[in-house]
Amino acid sequence: MRAAKEFDCVAVKNRIQREMIEEEERIGEEAARRRRREWLQISDSPFARLWREASRG
Repeated sequence: MRAAKEFDCVAVKNRIQREMIEEEERIGEEAARRRRREWLQISDSPFARLWREASRG
Protein backbone atom coordinates (compact mmCIF):
# COMPACT_ATOMS: atom_id res chain seq x y z
CA MET A 1 0.00 0.00 0.00
CA ARG A 2 1.30 3.43 -0.93
CA ALA A 3 1.70 6.23 1.57
CA ALA A 4 -0.55 9.25 1.13
CA LYS A 5 1.04 12.06 -0.84
CA GLU A 6 1.79 15.25 1.01
CA PHE A 7 2.03 17.27 -2.20
CA ASP A 8 -0.03 16.54 -5.29
CA CYS A 9 1.84 18.18 -8.17
CA VAL A 10 -0.88 17.28 -10.70
CA ALA A 11 -3.53 18.99 -8.58
CA VAL A 12 -1.32 22.08 -8.27
CA LYS A 13 -0.68 22.12 -12.03
CA ASN A 14 -4.41 21.81 -12.73
CA ARG A 15 -5.22 24.64 -10.30
CA ILE A 16 -2.62 26.94 -11.84
CA GLN A 17 -3.80 26.19 -15.38
CA ARG A 18 -7.42 26.82 -14.37
CA GLU A 19 -6.44 30.17 -12.79
CA MET A 20 -4.53 31.18 -15.92
CA ILE A 21 -7.50 30.35 -18.15
CA GLU A 22 -9.85 32.30 -15.88
CA GLU A 23 -7.50 35.28 -15.91
CA GLU A 24 -7.26 35.19 -19.70
CA GLU A 25 -11.05 35.10 -20.00
CA ARG A 26 -11.35 38.03 -17.58
CA ILE A 27 -8.70 40.40 -18.98
CA GLY A 28 -8.15 39.11 -22.51
CA GLU A 29 -5.48 37.00 -24.13
CA GLU A 30 -3.06 39.80 -24.99
CA ALA A 31 -3.22 41.44 -21.55
CA ALA A 32 -2.71 38.07 -19.83
CA ARG A 33 0.29 37.34 -22.04
CA ARG A 34 1.75 40.77 -21.27
CA ARG A 35 1.21 40.29 -17.52
CA ARG A 36 2.97 36.90 -17.58
CA ARG A 37 5.90 38.29 -19.58
CA GLU A 38 6.27 41.21 -17.14
CA TRP A 39 6.27 38.77 -14.22
CA LEU A 40 8.94 36.65 -15.92
CA GLN A 41 11.11 39.72 -16.41
CA ILE A 42 11.05 40.82 -12.76
CA SER A 43 10.47 37.66 -10.71
CA ASP A 44 13.26 36.00 -8.77
CA SER A 45 11.63 32.57 -9.05
CA PRO A 46 13.80 29.74 -10.39
CA PHE A 47 11.50 29.40 -13.40
CA ALA A 48 11.72 33.11 -14.26
CA ARG A 49 15.51 33.06 -13.93
CA LEU A 50 15.67 30.03 -16.24
CA TRP A 51 13.35 31.77 -18.74
CA ARG A 52 15.53 34.90 -18.76
CA GLU A 53 18.67 32.82 -19.26
CA ALA A 54 17.08 30.92 -22.15
CA SER A 55 15.78 34.15 -23.71
CA ARG A 56 19.24 35.69 -23.94
CA GLY A 57 20.55 33.20 -26.49
